[in-house]
Amino acid sequence: MSRRVVLLTRPEGAAAARSLRRLKALGWEGIHVPLTRMEALPDPGLTSGALDPAAAQALIFTSAEGLRRFAALSGFRGRPVHAVGAATASAARAAGFAQVEEGGGDVRSLALHLAARLRPEAGPALHFGAEAPAGDLAGDLAGFGLRLIRIPLYRTLPLTRLPESALRAEGLRAALFHAPSAARAFAALRPEPAALEGIFAATISAAAAEPLEGLGFRGVLRAARPDEAHMLGVLAALG
Repeated sequence: MSRRVVLLTRPEGAAAARSLRRLKALGWEGIHVPLTRMEALPDPGLTSGALDPAAAQALIFTSAEGLRRFAALSGFRGRPVHAVGAATASAARAAGFAQVEEGGGDVRSLALHLAARLRPEAGPALHFGAEAPAGDLAGDLAGFGLRLIRIPLYRTLPLTRLPESALRAEGLRAALFHAPSAARAFAALRPEPAALEGIFAATISAAAAEPLEGLGFRGVLRAARPDEAHMLGVLAALG
């Protein structure tokens, strides 16, 4: 059987290791090429208590990374958590939160989810996540009369070069992009279009697909829903 190789562009960590195991179980050989890395930002006051999560009506997390960094800084678990999707919700439950709801997998779906559950008179919600998050959750919620306070806990930094061998791997058929930040980092590296003409890009969302359009991929494919299971479904369709 010929090799079926896929590039995995997630940052180093447990999530990437889990993705590689899933790919192997499906008969794909994953080559891990992280395009971004996470860097912690200074504690905004969670450890000292200067920032009190109990003052919020809810805690919002748009990434598992943001959830993990919150949990490392604070033992507070006394407010409902609304997570962007299943992976972030799972991280919240693992961290000890009892009230956890999932918001549909992307920022727009999360905004609609929150608009149906939060009350303007109950005060602000706190959004913990990246320094430069995808979408404009605060702006979306403002349209419903809801106030969201964004508290960045980490930043995503792009890597500056792609290993020369990555795009020349025998049997390479696709590259997986789990986040818009990875797609932007890849586009910024300006790979030669000829190196991409036989490769599909499988992306988690429209926001992740957009930076990859016009680069020279054989096709830029989007998961039917913004989660890894549906990304892997895109791979399965390639045969």
